[in-house]
Amino acid sequence: MSYTWTIEPDEQTKAAAEEAVAIQDACNGRAVLAALVRRLDAMPDLDGDKRNQHPVMIAYLDKLASLAHTQGPGINDRILKAHDACLELKEGKAVDWEIFPIC
Repeated sequence: MSYTWTIEPDEQTKAAAEEAVAIQDACNGRAVLAALVRRLDAMPDLDGDKRNQHPVMIAYLDKLASLAHTQGPGINDRILKAHDACLELKEGKAVDWEIFPIC
């Protein structure tokens, strides 16, 4: 069952939210991921669910999904193909992968 959590806008939360908004213009997935890790490290007091479902986390994950072109109509197929490709690569098999230019 879900519940409501009130997030107080302390200085750390405000800074994290500001960065999450600004990062939406990024086109470097590695830089977005590194920034996300720094933000998560700065939120040690949050438990798993609150951290994983924090609006800042969701904004970062949304950006990463956008850069990976895993959003929009028909995209679930791309996600499933990515899992299949990982299984193939794990077995040492080459895979062909379609790239959608974003930047």
